[in-house]
Amino acid sequence: ITRHSEPVSQINGTIEEIFFYLNNIIALAFLLYFAVLYVIEMRNMQRNLRVENVELEEQANYDKLTHLLNRNAMAKYFEDAIALSERDNKDFCILMLDIDDFKKVNDTYGHDCGDEVLKTVARVITDDVRQGDAVFRWGGEEIVVLIRSDLKVATSVAHRICNHIAGAVTTYQNKNIKVTITIGVAAFIKGMTMDELIKQADVKLYYGKKHGKDQVV
Repeated sequence: ITRHSEPVSQINGTIEEIFFYLNNIIALAFLLYFAVLYVIEMRNMQRNLRVENVELEEQANYDKLTHLLNRNAMAKYFEDAIALSERDNKDFCILMLDIDDFKKVNDTYGHDCGDEVLKTVARVITDDVRQGDAVFRWGGEEIVVLIRSDLKVATSVAHRICNHIAGAVTTYQNKNIKVTITIGVAAFIKGMTMDELIKQADVKLYYGKKHGKDQVV
């Protein structure tokens, strides 16, 4: 009986070829694995960066306590409103609001209670304005509202806010605290600056404070 067998060199060559392809497959698998890890890591970094950017924007443009826009953000909103008014005759007004006797709240119940009252007032105002309007914490207990409409509509909104805040209740340590606000309303006239408009509203607010409070001027 004659047996035919492959030469040893051919067998060795086949084994080497198998190892060659196997090594390539393993190397490719490792490359794909690390490539996937890299893509996942890059996406995580991008997501974290977006979150950080949002947080930085909030810190730069929003009041931490009330979550209203802050004074830093006002300039851009006013510039846009003034540009629209000058170019397209789009009316806008501002409301300057101040919580009446707010110092008495802080002195009687403490500053933590005052903070809760501020949050309540901010929430009521935000609920009472339209989506295109903007609410800013001016400082302390003063709030500015940009109303993208004429004086008649702005005054109506001011009265609604005034009434709703008078009816709102802040509950703090089993105590119900109610406050009122005074509002000065000013309409933008072409040629005005932001500072001039705010000053006009502030003068009306001061007048309301001196003449009974809890009113719209």
